[in-house]
Amino acid sequence: MIAPAYSAAMIPDTGLPAAGQSRARGWRVLHACEFARDVLPVAEGQVVVGMLPYIVTPHGAGAAELYLAGKDPGPSRPLTLLRSWQDVRNWRKAILDCAPETTADLVHAHSFAAGMAAVRSCACVVYDLQDCIDELALDSGQCNPGSWIGRSFRAAEQFVLSRAATVIVHSLGMKNAALERGAPPENIFLVPDPLLPEDEPVAAAGDVGVSGRETLTFFVPQPAALREKLAASSVLVLEAFAVARQAGTQARLLLETPTTLRSTLL
Repeated sequence: MIAPAYSAAMIPDTGLPAAGQSRARGWRVLHACEFARDVLPVAEGQVVVGMLPYIVTPHGAGAAELYLAGKDPGPSRPLTLLRSWQDVRNWRKAILDCAPETTADLVHAHSFAAGMAAVRSCACVVYDLQDCIDELALDSGQCNPGSWIGRSFRAAEQFVLSRAATVIVHSLGMKNAALERGAPPENIFLVPDPLLPEDEPVAAAGDVGVSGRETLTFFVPQPAALREKLAASSVLVLEAFAVARQAGTQARLLLETPTTLRSTLL
């Protein structure tokens, strides 16, 4: 059973004076996501700064503090196009059961199905675009290039992107994909994923012990799709890296891994 998202008693009273007798309070964010573990780092940061995150998944719901304290996040489920479309109705019920219009300031949707349900039911929706649903299905072999089902899901995601109040992307490639699918430029915000210490590139054996020389780093962002050609700016970066190496400059090249392949590198 989906529990109510918030109550008036959960709104913190800061005690600060405000005009019109209004009280300062933390933002109430309703996270609609497939897996609670995917949003826990964000929710933890929101709790620290006084926000009130609440997490809704296909397996249940609860305040973020419950999941941070070790509540079972539920089993993982493989993504399929058919289930994604069927889940829209389930997501709509799960979100509306939390009464977001009165208990949340915004709904943060972290999947296509949650986003579709949210933009059709809620006033203020943030859509987190991790992967384009049609490209994800194509990469996993669930549809063929140019198939009607792939085109249908692309059109459906265009609907979500054009109606969300804010679209969050995590790479330049996904920003371009959002623009191509009709998201208003002023509504797109690029929030890069944090670089963990273990993600730092390891120096090659030949570079160990080199001192007194700066290393130039060249970064190439991922394209919007695995089959898409590199942008002109990325080609220039690759050419500059080649020139630097030919000139004997100590340089390294970082290539952003597509999100659909990152799990295979762990």
